[in-house]
Amino acid sequence: MDRHRPPNLSLFELESKRTIEISLCPERLTAGSRTLFFEHSAYAALTLTAYASLVSVLPRRKKQPPDPTIDTKSRNLHLSTGSTLLHAMSSIEKFVVRNQKAMMASVQTDTCDVATEMESLKNRLDAAVNPWNEVENMAVNLSARLSLLYSQLARLCIGSPAISSSLLQGYNKFRQKMLSELFFFTDNVPSDHFKCNCLDKIFALVSKSKYLEKLPRYPIFCRGLDTSPDNWCLIVEERLPADRPSTSGGSEILPEKVPSSSAAAAGDNSQTACRSPIRETVSHLPWMRRKNSNGKPHSLHLSDPDSSLQSDLTYPESTSIPGNGLSSTVDFVMERERLKATLLEQRLFDGYLYSEQASPWQYTPIVSKKQPTHLVVFVHGLEGTCDDLSSYRNIFRVVADNVPGFCYLLSASNHSKTWSNFDDMADNLLSEVHSYASRYSELPARISFVAHSLGGVIVRTAVTRKDASDWLVPRLHCLLTINTPHLGLAYVGRGINLGIQLMQWWKQSRSMEQLALKDEVSFSDSFLYRLSKKRTFGLFRYVLLIGTPADMFVPCHSALLSSCKSAMKDPSALGTTYRDMLSNVHEDISSSERSTLAIRYSTWHTVSSPKTSRITGRATHIAAVEDDVFIEKLFAISAMKYFIE
Repeated sequence: MDRHRPPNLSLFELESKRTIEISLCPERLTAGSRTLFFEHSAYAALTLTAYASLVSVLPRRKKQPPDPTIDTKSRNLHLSTGSTLLHAMSSIEKFVVRNQKAMMASVQTDTCDVATEMESLKNRLDAAVNPWNEVENMAVNLSARLSLLYSQLARLCIGSPAISSSLLQGYNKFRQKMLSELFFFTDNVPSDHFKCNCLDKIFALVSKSKYLEKLPRYPIFCRGLDTSPDNWCLIVEERLPADRPSTSGGSEILPEKVPSSSAAAAGDNSQTACRSPIRETVSHLPWMRRKNSNGKPHSLHLSDPDSSLQSDLTYPESTSIPGNGLSSTVDFVMERERLKATLLEQRLFDGYLYSEQASPWQYTPIVSKKQPTHLVVFVHGLEGTCDDLSSYRNIFRVVADNVPGFCYLLSASNHSKTWSNFDDMADNLLSEVHSYASRYSELPARISFVAHSLGGVIVRTAVTRKDASDWLVPRLHCLLTINTPHLGLAYVGRGINLGIQLMQWWKQSRSMEQLALKDEVSFSDSFLYRLSKKRTFGLFRYVLLIGTPADMFVPCHSALLSSCKSAMKDPSALGTTYRDMLSNVHEDISSSERSTLAIRYSTWHTVSSPKTSRITGRATHIAAVEDDVFIEKLFAISAMKYFIE
């Protein structure tokens, strides 16, 4: 492309665009740098740095002399204008001092003492013979100083890689903090594999709370990429460790203790261990002080180093957050505490928030001569294509940027074949993965799978094939399934059930018959029941399950391997089969020789799809695949550590 000849824009087709909002505050310099990603198969990105400030106030007379007497209201208004100009100058000077080492030239600043100069302005205004002239001169002089100061800042900072890098680091810390909001987690005992949950009520409470409205915003805000009241997702993570034999006959079975060497990778680092759960952290609120068993009220003060409030009052110094400063941050934290208190009072959730950890999870690179190859295979669902999970691949690469050894395969072997039976699709996948892995001089040391919908069942079927026992099974590491019907499509709504039967008849689909447990006369002979009795989940070190309660296509209980109230009460053969499958899968995980750790992610999304997609349930079924904010939140805060460990 010739830079001297502009391209003909009519020859280009718009792929993606981003609209940004730059927050402005008259009394404060806005300085920020961030990365903007664009929706594209190659995941294009650019880094944007912005500086914005009030530079002048221009007074204008509405009346010709003689001037009227200046009243108290006008006097206070003009003094307020002077105060705003002085605070803007002070903000720029503080930014320069804070980043002086990164400046491209030596900088000498005269600190603006706002209080002293304001006192001088008041005295001059009171002593002036013609106060209106004094007001004009004050505005002109302060505006000239501020304009000169900002122009000097622009010359020093624009094009400075060091300052842009510092601002970008501040943005990354801020974004990590915001991604960890609305992300709950808890450690469940093994018996909780079977508990029915009421997590949909958590979503209802969060959506109505002011916690969402108070979420801080970065100075450079993009609605398509950032969390906001109109674009947010909620994740509740449940860690389900494998059962371990008890040390005594009458003791309760407890999950195995994570060794200290792998504590950070498993997410139970020292910072997390010392954090107080919801029932303790909310006790510092005046309206939530309760008596303990000794009759003394619990109390948590800001002096406590583990206080969640204290940890949230600090933002990166290089990041300028417009707004009310400390007061807005305190309001946000207090609203979050109110939400947690409500969840506790209604006995809906008693766990933790990732945003309350002392520090986010970070990968520490291990220096070695040769890094082992880790192949991550992405498997699409029904009627899908290899591009369906491209967002997962792209965001995975971004989050794992400093982790060597990863390679990726977007599976295409079952394109237009997902209506056939699972055995054939499993053979296709195995052949494709083996062919791809054989390109390397050595087979990958690890192989993990990320699968959507029935793609997860294809993966489970593939690992049970005899052809996979030698080269694939020993290398299996992590399995991430997204809205996968592991326990079939039983106990869905009547309308969805009719739709499944219609599609099964129309497409003559064997896979739909197998998922509906209608492929054999007896439920005990069905494909999914026989699959549940084989070792599938237990072959992986980590099993990550994503389910959406609002998904009408795939029941959440089937995706999360959790109990279903209807199945628990159903005395028919179908109910018995479902309970047996759940028990078989649980036994597969709990008795695994690899000490399989199962993680459940219950997710909710703000869906903006067409009305027909929302009514049929398709929008929520594919939301976990199309929501880039959710995918980044999932990998950056939690899931990535299981692929790396």
